[in-house]
Order: sequence, then structure tokens, then C-alpha cells
Amino acid sequence: MKTKPWIVALSLVAALVATTGCATKKYVRQETGTVNTRVDDVQGQVEEAQTRLNTHDKQIGDVSKTAQDALRRAQEAGKLAEGKFLYETVLTDD
Repeated sequence: MKTKPWIVALSLVAALVATTGCATKKYVRQETGTVNTRVDDVQGQVEEAQTRLNTHDKQIGDVSKTAQDALRRAQEAGKLAEGKFLYETVLTDD
């Protein structure tokens, strides 16, 4: 029996597609392992940045509170100085 040439060609094309079209399990594991490693690294960097951000937020809050306390004391001292100045002015005029 003579095989038709198109059947042979079709068989060769099917064999070629079947052997080159799929990734191997080893390749997929290797690529996903690389991606997972990168994701873990980035996740660690994000967590570290979040920790630093929380620390900086706390420090900013502490500095803000200190600045508000200093402003309050300065205003109180200003009022005392103004009162003393008025007291001296009244005494010197009399």
C-alpha cells in the first residue's frame, strides 16, 4: 500500500507540534520558583518599609507633641512677661 504524502506530512507536523508545544514540569517549577522568590523578596521589603514608616509616624507624633508643649509654655511665658511689663508701667506712672 502506498501512503499518501499529505498523511505523512500531516503526521510530521503533528509530531513536531506535540514535542515543542508544551513546557516541561521542571521548567515550570524553575520559573515559578524564581517568581516566588522575587515575590517573597518584595514582600519582605514592603514589610520592612511599613515598619520604618510606622516608626517615623510615631517619632513625628512625639515631636509634634513636644512642639505643641513648647508653644504652650512660650505663650504662657509671653503672658507673664506682658503682665509684668504692665505692672512695671503702672508702678512707674504712679
